[in-house]
Amino acid sequence: MPASGSGNRDGENNKGSVTAERIPGLKRTDVDREGQEMSVLWLDLFSGALLAVMMLAVGELVRLRRIKREIRELTAYTEQVQDKTQLPSMETMQEGEARILQSEVYKLAASLHEQYAREKARSGYLAEMLENISHQMKTPLSVITLMSENLMGDELDKETRDSCVRSIHESADHLNWLVHTLLAIAQMDAGALVFRRENVSLAVLLASVLQDLSVCAELNGTELKVNVPGDVSIITDFKWTKEALSNIIRNAIEYTPGGTVQIRASQSVVAVDLDICDNGCGISAGDLPHIFERFYKGKQASPDSAGIGLSLAKEVIQKQNGSIEASGAEGEGTAFHIRFFQTGTL
Repeated sequence: MPASGSGNRDGENNKGSVTAERIPGLKRTDVDREGQEMSVLWLDLFSGALLAVMMLAVGELVRLRRIKREIRELTAYTEQVQDKTQLPSMETMQEGEARILQSEVYKLAASLHEQYAREKARSGYLAEMLENISHQMKTPLSVITLMSENLMGDELDKETRDSCVRSIHESADHLNWLVHTLLAIAQMDAGALVFRRENVSLAVLLASVLQDLSVCAELNGTELKVNVPGDVSIITDFKWTKEALSNIIRNAIEYTPGGTVQIRASQSVVAVDLDICDNGCGISAGDLPHIFERFYKGKQASPDSAGIGLSLAKEVIQKQNGSIEASGAEGEGTAFHIRFFQTGTL
């Protein structure tokens, strides 16, 4: 019985197996060759996959090394930006996220560098301005102090006493004008000064200016000649334009002792032209380009000159859609040409 069962199982196994003898035309060598080819194919596939993985790993390693190098370069660049006053150049990186980051870092560095330069220039300007202001105030304050001490004496005659009082009054007026002018400049710098738009008769405006300067012209022996048609008008702020013209005409009077200052105006469709000319000492070629700069004093400037009157005048005129230019030569007088452009209506 056992032998019979074993024989049956062998028979079943033989039925379930496929051999070369039972398939007509198929030899054992063909089966072995097919198995070898499949093994080679799988081996090639595995080798290719392994090679691809290795190549990906190598590429990723190279990419990571490049990123680390670019980060080091960006770090070194930011350190250079901090240490140098000039913005250093930057070598262009390859395309990709690092290039974008590099561009943003450079933009930020350029913006910070520009802001630093502005703040440094502003700081220097403020320091220079404070120094000039203190210097300008020192002279009138010293005069007031000295004259006040003289007035304390009991042995002064009336003439000396009157002279001291007059000096104190003049110094106080100069100090008041200086403070007023500096305040106006500070307001314009801060953008807090608002100009009114008024239809102003130029003849009326100049008459108000010359009335305030008549004593100054008389004491200096300067003749004022005015040729301004009564129908000429400009759109401007009366108060601040009067301030600007007063500074220009006062300057002409001071530098034209015993001479003549001529004021002429004409009107066209687009603008009103105002010329203020004198036959005084003139201005040198070296000083001419700088006369509108704040606190600038030419070689012929008086000791009491603050160097801010013409600067304020130019800013007031320009902020009201106007322009001003100066010309002249040493020993031949000076001419100021002002143009008020008539744009818009009230």
